[in-house]
Amino acid sequence: MRRELVAQARATVHFETRQGEQMQIDFGVRRVEIGGVATAVFLFVANLGFSRRRHVRAYRHEKQDSWFDGLESAFRVFGGCPRRSCSTTRGR
Repeated sequence: MRRELVAQARATVHFETRQGEQMQIDFGVRRVEIGGVATAVFLFVANLGFSRRRHVRAYRHEKQDSWFDGLESAFRVFGGCPRRSCSTTRGR
């Protein structure tokens, strides 16, 4: 197990940016039980490149208004918007 952890650490390359330069955004989905009913919850995630600060919000869907709301929320929490944002979504 230790060898595997060492190999994973070596394979991980962090994308380094200057402060205020870049933010990565994406959605993830998790199934949770709410009131005894299995429900899909869509998680908007924003990561700042320099500080690695993370902002997460849950939504009922991954539609355009969720993206906009998630971005606006991240900008409020982070105190502004970065010079550029990079969506990490792959072909959804």
